[in-house]
Amino acid sequence: SGSGPILLDDVTCKGTEVSLATCNHKGWRVTDCSHSEDAGVECETGTDVKKWSKRYSLDKSDDFSEALGKLYDSKWHCDFHIRVMTTEKTKNTTICTHQLILAMNTDAEFLLKNNVASYTMKVTDECFPYVDDFIRYLYSKRIEISLSSARCIHQMASLYGIKKLQEFCTQILSQLLP
Repeated sequence: SGSGPILLDDVTCKGTEVSLATCNHKGWRVTDCSHSEDAGVECETGTDVKKWSKRYSLDKSDDFSEALGKLYDSKWHCDFHIRVMTTEKTKNTTICTHQLILAMNTDAEFLLKNNVASYTMKVTDECFPYVDDFIRYLYSKRIEISLSSARCIHQMASLYGIKKLQEFCTQILSQLLP
């Protein structure tokens, strides 16, 4: 019986995969099992710091310009507010955005579905620092992810159904597995 978070559930491999992360599974940290059903892995200590600080870029900005990223950064004339709260209720912030820009991106539909001027996101304390990068991706379709941010970005992408970003994070996270 293990302890800590259960990272993968319903893992199905063919035997030809180069990494456990490339096997079919429900998604990172998407589980309905308990520790009585899991298997654990112990990793070596002394992780290479360069490996954790390396940045990976995803650019799906086909018809989105750099100007949209700048507009997001400026917060100029925003009309839609995303309130971010941690599940532990220790941190919160409000991100000012533009409804029209979000409406142009099908990945952002979850924000606008109730036709109101705000949305509340709940994230863990650990993922709180990466919310701004996640929301900025909804504007510009560009994001830089490190191994240390990949799990949180993946968690948000999975929760809100952003498949391309979820797949990209899975590729990055697969580097952690032998």
